[in-house]
Amino acid sequence: MRTRLGLFLALVAALSLATGTAYSMQSADVTGKWTMTFSIGDNERTIMLDLTQDGTNITGTSQAEGQEEPSPLTGTIEGNNITLNISGMGGRGRGGRGGRGGRGPIAWEGTVDGDTMSGTRSMGGRGGDMQIQWTAKRNS
Repeated sequence: MRTRLGLFLALVAALSLATGTAYSMQSADVTGKWTMTFSIGDNERTIMLDLTQDGTNITGTSQAEGQEEPSPLTGTIEGNNITLNISGMGGRGRGGRGGRGGRGPIAWEGTVDGDTMSGTRSMGGRGGDMQIQWTAKRNS
């Protein structure tokens, strides 16, 4: 009897651990509208994000201040780690692409904590590598 009880308790513990591990590996849900902010020098910039999540894949649009039309974006999320590939950050008419900018997608990597995302992005420039801190908050 004691052996069966011990076996039963071990099985319950193993199932609880497996269930807890599977639950903790689920990705955060980022579907919705977000406002991303970051600074370059003394200039604070804002990008509006509209995200849709399907499993670990993210699609949607981004629209930076001064950008005439939203640009498509893609991304991935694994647990709380997120990567957003944002295009069209060139501003109005830059690069001859009608307000979508002349650059390819830029990867923004960070973490999600409820209704907040944040991260650091390296950006090369004339003076070398610059670190940009960014945050995004889900709109109510």
